[in-house]
Amino acid sequence: MKNKRKTLYLICFAIFTSSYLVYNIMANSPYDMFDKSIFKHEEKIKTKHFSKEDDKKYSSIFYPIFKYPTLNKAIEQVSKKEVSYRTKDKYIYLIDYQIINTPKGFISIKFHQFIFNQNHEKLVEQIQILNYDVNADKILSLHDVLRKDYMNIINLRILEDHKNYTLSDISDFSIHEEEIRIYFQHEKKKYITLPYQKYYSYIRLKHKKIPSLYQKQQIKKITTNIDPNKPMIAFTFDDGPSKEYTKQIMDIFNKANGKATFFMLGTQVKKYPEVVSTIYQQGFEVASHTLNHKNLAFLNKKETYTEIMKTQDLIYQITGEDPLLLRPPYGSLPNIDVASLNLHIALWNIDTLDWKSKDPNLIQQNILNDVKDGSIILMHDIYKTSVQSIEKIVPILKQQGYQFVTMSDMIQYRYNK
Repeated sequence: MKNKRKTLYLICFAIFTSSYLVYNIMANSPYDMFDKSIFKHEEKIKTKHFSKEDDKKYSSIFYPIFKYPTLNKAIEQVSKKEVSYRTKDKYIYLIDYQIINTPKGFISIKFHQFIFNQNHEKLVEQIQILNYDVNADKILSLHDVLRKDYMNIINLRILEDHKNYTLSDISDFSIHEEEIRIYFQHEKKKYITLPYQKYYSYIRLKHKKIPSLYQKQQIKKITTNIDPNKPMIAFTFDDGPSKEYTKQIMDIFNKANGKATFFMLGTQVKKYPEVVSTIYQQGFEVASHTLNHKNLAFLNKKETYTEIMKTQDLIYQITGEDPLLLRPPYGSLPNIDVASLNLHIALWNIDTLDWKSKDPNLIQQNILNDVKDGSIILMHDIYKTSVQSIEKIVPILKQQGYQFVTMSDMIQYRYNK
């Protein structure tokens, strides 16, 4: 009996000793310091931590948890990112984060990704930033934040503050209370700033405390279903909007469950902003026809830029959205790269010559002679005779099986292949 007790005591002692040794080994792990957060985290935001070890590295990951599934999914992708570092020696990989102070409704998270060697010397520090719009439930890109020719403005800021860098060195951006910060390369901490107040006309963010051209609540557009397998036509109208005829044209297309595109002059946009708003709200496409209908081929680059961008600003002030398409007057191509202005040239393949004939029957015949799936029809919404021709031709074409789409939809389904 004594021998059994002695044996039991020895077993217990061995277990205790082993546990104690294991505890001390674990307690004095060479990775202890990496299982503690580098940055101070807000108490209101839940922080999760996990660590793992393999033959190549020891990983320690800190990341926040929010109540927004879209954001959490993006955070999870960052936290699970497998870093690749070329070395024969085992290394330590650490991710920690900072929450940036942003205007209410936005969340910017700066993730710091570190690589240390076994002597705890920092070898690499990279930065990855997630910017989230709570109201839109969307991870934001730079294009969601800035508008117009914003890359040109960024390039100018680079030349002002960091001449050793170029546009190709840009990596991430973050949203702050007073500015947008744009960073150079992941391993760098240098950045340029775009203060909201100074660059308000370039700011796309919609927030009452962020200066921008558009300060109203975003207009909700009516959407129309499109069948890609069904023949489609894009009716386009230049030189408006007009106070009377534009709305009549919209009524005709609405009855046919279709839409059209209006290439507007900036001067007309100024006169009839409420018509522009209605066009946009009803799901018709708002596009640009320049400010004053000048032949862009005869203008210098500065004049061309003004003709185009002033119209963009006028329309953005009303709709909160930039036109994607530019129809140059007379189909005369401009001497600047409109792609750098985030615009696409939009021409046509059927010219009704409605401005010339002002004859509803002749206009109708010009369409019927050449119409087919993929037709882009040029008309104007400033003549009564054009409205009269639309009243006749739209029911006929609908009966023939055509659907009426915006030009951007036509490009997507018929020309973007």
